[in-house]
Amino acid sequence: MWRSVVSQVINLHETGHTPFRDDYHGDYGLAALMPRAASEISFLYRELAGDPIAWWQPLSWQATVERWLPLSQGTPPCVDHLIAFFRPLPPEDQARAGLPWIASLVPASPIESRTAHSCCRRG
Repeated sequence: MWRSVVSQVINLHETGHTPFRDDYHGDYGLAALMPRAASEISFLYRELAGDPIAWWQPLSWQATVERWLPLSQGTPPCVDHLIAFFRPLPPEDQARAGLPWIASLVPASPIESRTAHSCCRRG
């Protein structure tokens, strides 16, 4: 179900809507499209005993993630969410599947980061 929501939001962006235009909240909205487990300090209902539930299967999300990656390049919150997205996998799968996608999000230079200069782009 969530993959279809992500697809619909990306479709809106691709057809000219601007769901991610805001320099701050837009980046976090884009990042939030990738599922991740609830953290210690966030979310309304966190699992209190044991590890948070990973309700998604990262390796089955390949097509969705590949559509999301070009929109997310150079966006630190997206890097954080993608790392958390792969956390439920064994380390070998994290390295094999996750590292290439994460590397595509991280710019070669900090100057290329969309949020590195967000305070300077206004005005």
